[in-house]
Amino acid sequence: KTFSDLLAEHATARPDRVALVDPANREAITDGPARRLTWGEVQTEVHRLARALYRCGVRKDDVVGVQLPNTVELAVIYLATASVGAIACSFPVQYARHELTQMGNLAGLAAFVTVTRANKSALADQAMTLRESIPTLHSVLAWGQAVPDGAVVLDDELENEAQDQEFVAYR
Repeated sequence: KTFSDLLAEHATARPDRVALVDPANREAITDGPARRLTWGEVQTEVHRLARALYRCGVRKDDVVGVQLPNTVELAVIYLATASVGAIACSFPVQYARHELTQMGNLAGLAAFVTVTRANKSALADQAMTLRESIPTLHSVLAWGQAVPDGAVVLDDELENEAQDQEFVAYR
C-alpha cells in the first residue's frame, strides 16, 4: 500500500476525525492561525497541492525541496509529493542559502516548497535566490503573506478547483 492508499482509506473510514493539528503557537512561528484538519480535509488539501505541483511541472521522480516549520503543511506536502510520484527532500528551517545551494545541487531540485516566514527567517525570499545557483530548480511555491514575485502563492493556488486533465496520482 502507498501513502496515498492509506490516506484514502482513512479519509473514507473517518472523514470527520481530526488527523493533523498545528502547534498552538503557530502564529509566532509562521503566518496564519493554528489549524486542525480532519482526514477528509487532509485528503482534499493533498489532492489540491498535488495538482499545484503538477501544474508547476513536477513529475514522477522529480526532487522537491521542502523547508517548512512543523505545521500541518509539512505532512500535507509529504503526502502530495508522494502522490505525484516525486521525492521530498527535507531541509531544516535553520538552513541558509549556502547549505540549500550545496544540497539542492546534489539532489537536483526541480521545485522548492516553503513559507514566507519561519520565526524571523524570510524563507520564500531565500528560496527565490536559489534559482540562480541551482540550474535544475524551476519552481518555488510558498504559503504565507507577501509571497515574493515569481513564486507560486499556495494560499491562492490551492483554491484553484481546476481539474488537470493529464494529472493522475502516482500509484
